[in-house]
Amino acid sequence: MLSRREHRLLAGIEEGLRQQDPGFTGELDTWMRPERREDSRVLMLLLMGGLVLCVGVGVLYFDPAIGAPLAALGCVILASAVLAARRVPDHQNPPEGGGI
Repeated sequence: MLSRREHRLLAGIEEGLRQQDPGFTGELDTWMRPERREDSRVLMLLLMGGLVLCVGVGVLYFDPAIGAPLAALGCVILASAVLAARRVPDHQNPPEGGGI
């Protein structure tokens, strides 16, 4: 956690950078948008869930006591990715009627 002084110092550095190079900071803002971070979390959950599911199914053939829980865990991770994807707000298409 940053102190108030450190927050002010960081804000001053950011403002100076924005004044010196607005193109770079605009690009940085694009990469740091919250919805972009959410998208990457969903993608990582999908990849991790798919990998665990595939490993679980592969191990299931040799040792069902290990493969079945792994496959089930992969399904749970994939389901959490789907639920997380449903929570990511769609900033491209705002709701009709001004929001609330």
